[in-house]
Amino acid sequence: MTINSVQYFIFFLIVFCLYYFTVSRKWNVRARVLLLQLLILAAGIFFYSMSGLFILLTLSYAVIITYIAGLVLEKHRTRAVTALFIILLLAPLCFFKYYNFAGGIFGMPHLDLIVPLGISFYTLQCITYIAAVSKAEMPAEKNILTVAVFTSFFPVISSGPIMRAKKFIPQLKDLHPFDYETVTQGLIMIGCGLLRKMVIADSIGTYIDKVYSSLDSSSGTAVLLAVCLYSFQIYFDFSGYSDMAVGSAKMLGFDVGVNFTRPYLSRNMSEFWHNWHISLSTWLRDYIYIPTGGSRVSAFRSYVNLMITFLVSGLWHGAAWHFVIWGGIHGVFLCGERVVRNFRKSRGLAVSRALHIHNIIYTYILATFAWIFFRVEKTGDVITVFSRIATIPYDIRQGIDGTVLMMPRTGSSDYYQLQTAIIAMIAVCAVGCLTRGHREHFSAVIRRYPVYVRWGTYILIVFLIYFFSAKQVSANFIYSQF
Repeated sequence: MTINSVQYFIFFLIVFCLYYFTVSRKWNVRARVLLLQLLILAAGIFFYSMSGLFILLTLSYAVIITYIAGLVLEKHRTRAVTALFIILLLAPLCFFKYYNFAGGIFGMPHLDLIVPLGISFYTLQCITYIAAVSKAEMPAEKNILTVAVFTSFFPVISSGPIMRAKKFIPQLKDLHPFDYETVTQGLIMIGCGLLRKMVIADSIGTYIDKVYSSLDSSSGTAVLLAVCLYSFQIYFDFSGYSDMAVGSAKMLGFDVGVNFTRPYLSRNMSEFWHNWHISLSTWLRDYIYIPTGGSRVSAFRSYVNLMITFLVSGLWHGAAWHFVIWGGIHGVFLCGERVVRNFRKSRGLAVSRALHIHNIIYTYILATFAWIFFRVEKTGDVITVFSRIATIPYDIRQGIDGTVLMMPRTGSSDYYQLQTAIIAMIAVCAVGCLTRGHREHFSAVIRRYPVYVRWGTYILIVFLIYFFSAKQVSANFIYSQF
């Protein structure tokens, strides 16, 4: 069951009604909080079990280790104990996700392993709890139910955002009465997420998959178009999921944070990572970069720390060398920008903070270059991608038409689907540019406008989703595989 499926919306509607029915009762507050936690836990178990009952074992293991870690660390706050519990927590993730990768390096036998849904996300989430208790930023939970609900919160369990324990667990102990404004904003976020995923990401994904599955026979122009479009596919796919996850949580009165703030309008790669997958980038900063010394050490060591952080980021995304290279490329980009920035400061040269179109284009080109390593099935395909792009001059001499783009202009539903997706993508990007000054989500910005503007926008979103959603494509999200 995916978060954009009809089954999910029926499931969520039932949870939503039961949740606010319980909240509205005049029972004892502690009793209602307990019932709500049980309801959310049951919903999480049901949602997670749709991927297989066996996979519930890894989730249960994470809950038990996290709970015990909190109790022990409250009495023994030492680095050794903290490290021990983090290692125990990471063990299933390392086994299921990285055993075969390590086996290929060290010659160990290959195993047919299925990576449990969301293990990369809820493992990092549990580490925030262990770290917070270890640093005395929050007390250990005496009730394992609270830890279980935090670990298995169903809107975010498969692909984040990665929640922080000290911000989310206190919310589990409060009642969240029905609030029309909050619920409406959550609904708008879900609608925006569906638009991003089903109308844009899935539609352009059909073309991208077609090109990448036949790189050797694709024209250079088609490959370049697929490369450029993939930057937008992964953004609209993942931000679409995040909108639906955050919107679902918001409808229940929970704040799980924001994961994207217009990353392709960033002025440099450092700013890009402040706006892209925010919950992961801030996790890497707080639990990898800063503990290794961050910027408090020598310039050379800070560059090493930055490279380590992004190599870990690449490996977290996937157990393959092309993911590690992708992370390393971003590390090089950020180190390079820091070298230039430090050089300018040492020379007394001003560092421009102005928004210029060439800065945005520069950032997009660097990000798109790196995404090539992220998208390919194996590292060797990168060479094929660049060799095909090098044939573009031949395409120009021959004349670029629909055939060169692997999309005949006559009688092709795929071609019109791609056209529609690109038009919708341009429109959404234009709205993003117009609302760039606002840090809030579009759902909060639109509510400032007159009622006829708001409802006209809502109707347009529903119309686009109903009539222009991609047909016969996978409902899965790109980041669900990580």
